[in-house]
Amino acid sequence: MTEPYPRSTTPPAATLWQAAPQQQEDDLDLSTLFATLWAARGAMLKGVAVALVLAVAMLLFSTPGYRATALLQLEERSSQLMLPTDMADLLKTSPRAATEIEIVGSRRILGQAVAALHLDWSARPMRLPLIGGVLARTGLGLPQIGFLTRYDTGDAGIVLTQLAVPPDWVGLELTAIRTGPESFRLTDPDGRVHDGRVGVPLRLSEQGFVIEIGQLDGEIGRGFRMVQVSVADTVMRLRRMLGVVEKGSDTGILQLSLVSDDRRRAARVLDAVTEAYVRQNVDRNAAEAASSLDFIRKQLPEAVERVRQAELKLNRYREQAQAIDLTAEAQGLLEQLRVLDAELRQLETKEDELRRRFTPNHPEYRNLLNERARAEQRRKRLEGEVGALPETQREVLNLTQELELAREIYTQLRVREQEVAVLRASAVGNVRVIDSAETAPDPVSPRVGLTLLAALGLGAAAGLSSRLLAQAIRRGIRAPEEIEALGLPVFATVPLVRDMPRQRPGAPPPILARDMPRGLAAEAFRSLRTALRFGLIDAERRSIAITGPTPDAGKSFVSLNLAAVIAQADQSVCLIDADMRRGQLARRLGLPDGLPGMSDYLAGDTELDAVLRPAPVGGLSLIPTGIYPPNPSEMVMRPRFAEMIEMLGRRFDCVIVDCPPLLVVTDAVIVARAVGATLLVARHGCTAPGEMAAAMRALDGAGRPAHAAVLNGFERRHARPGREEGYYGYGYEAAVRRD
Repeated sequence: MTEPYPRSTTPPAATLWQAAPQQQEDDLDLSTLFATLWAARGAMLKGVAVALVLAVAMLLFSTPGYRATALLQLEERSSQLMLPTDMADLLKTSPRAATEIEIVGSRRILGQAVAALHLDWSARPMRLPLIGGVLARTGLGLPQIGFLTRYDTGDAGIVLTQLAVPPDWVGLELTAIRTGPESFRLTDPDGRVHDGRVGVPLRLSEQGFVIEIGQLDGEIGRGFRMVQVSVADTVMRLRRMLGVVEKGSDTGILQLSLVSDDRRRAARVLDAVTEAYVRQNVDRNAAEAASSLDFIRKQLPEAVERVRQAELKLNRYREQAQAIDLTAEAQGLLEQLRVLDAELRQLETKEDELRRRFTPNHPEYRNLLNERARAEQRRKRLEGEVGALPETQREVLNLTQELELAREIYTQLRVREQEVAVLRASAVGNVRVIDSAETAPDPVSPRVGLTLLAALGLGAAAGLSSRLLAQAIRRGIRAPEEIEALGLPVFATVPLVRDMPRQRPGAPPPILARDMPRGLAAEAFRSLRTALRFGLIDAERRSIAITGPTPDAGKSFVSLNLAAVIAQADQSVCLIDADMRRGQLARRLGLPDGLPGMSDYLAGDTELDAVLRPAPVGGLSLIPTGIYPPNPSEMVMRPRFAEMIEMLGRRFDCVIVDCPPLLVVTDAVIVARAVGATLLVARHGCTAPGEMAAAMRALDGAGRPAHAAVLNGFERRHARPGREEGYYGYGYEAAVRRD
């Protein structure tokens, strides 16, 4: 090397990644995604472990829930009696499922179930907080000492047969302690104590309080809690436990389900709800029939009066006009009118049905209208023939027709009265119980598989989120401009190398300048070599210290590969591993451990030539760390270190010192005072701008400011948002000559 590699105040920034507009956006890099997940595997595993522990604890402490189901059918017509069509049409016997579902969940139905089973009474054994349910389900015992004797371990039980409390005690807790085989001691909400016996009502007349405990199970001293809950709260709780759905679409089959922590209680409660719903359905149909019967009976006296009035008018006219009976011709016209009126009434009824199903343009509807028009024309023709009769015959015919119509109405009302009376007496409902309530043997909650699966997913997501959040909080440098904004020029930007060549087990890692000479990273180191050659032309010493703020910056990687590319340019290079705490350069170059090194030379145990080792790169020599000393900083402060740098500077074209991290130990600051230039290495996305600034201040305080920086491990896709379009990489390979 003809020119040394020291400092200059205005060096050119030589970088592999140049500013230029990007032509197109890259697709999602799956390898980057997998790399991110792999890097966060530790946090994800911790999150999964914590989530699984919490899930198992939740499964242990959760009370199992059992589901009881019942099946109901909403029938179109009553099937208990074969009633005539006219009778069934009197009632609305085609319930809609949505309407019936709302009726099942109404306060009236649920209130009847609450009253039938006294669901507003709550009586349970005392249990330890948190673990009491687990102890009762598993049968694990508790030490029967002191206050622990009152808590249930699975053997306690209570049955209430009567409970009535004053209004101001609703929702308040009563406690009972078993004092003997058939006795207990009750504490009311006011704190007063009362003694009672099993099967005997305990009354407090002044308060209007009555309680009767029909059965007490458990050891002497077991405690029990009793509460009378308000009916409104009980109905709301029952509504949340109840589910009603229609199976299929328009099937009329309703499935009722109820979840409870008591297997037998779930079936009893659901049976009570089903019975209340079926009973109200029957009562509703009977009420509709009773209403129709009342209406018909109110119309009968009017119908009788109309018949009497019609007969009276006909008889009076006959007496006044001395009219005789109708002639055969008039009798025939009357019969034809009677038949035609009946036909018109049937057509009107049929038209009402078709109007609900079709539009007037439907062929069947139009045919009915045409038939009705023809019937009306025939009636007009008959009315014309009636008009041609003598006036006496014509009036007698009209009055006779009115009398027959009144009699027909009266007859129909009497028939309907008898039909509806039969329907009312039968109390027919249109709901049938297909399957009564039955509880499944296995609990439906908690769902073990789903809970564990959710814990796995949530734990992994929480671990990954914590890792990403930590990275977001600790924002690393994402562009060279962030370093230059601190007042430090960037000599090179080294891209991240993903396609490293595979090595046999135990072999040292590859050296990019030797093993990947045409790669983009090797070109970046050559650019750094050029920048150092022309940027540090006024050097007083032929030595460079390379360090970084933190251990993960990659300063040893940069030191080794920079030394290799300088040696490839026919320069003699000495690479010193000055990290006497964790130095690994000897192992990276394939040299055995335990060789004498810098610590041995600084301690005066050996000479300089004894610690110089040839490296597997032509022109490159290495001084390893040697044995790790207990006082590295003190050894670097010895005059012997500066003398070593001076002697090596005279023997080699370039001396590169790989130093420990600046913000961890002070060795690098001491080394910087003995060399000609100092390079700071920052890792893309990891090294924070504040860490770079702190490292620069440490060197400034020693009077040897940093000369330039190297941005290592650059990834364009992870560049600063809005800046990744401004950098592109290129490769330039020699053409292969073929003769």
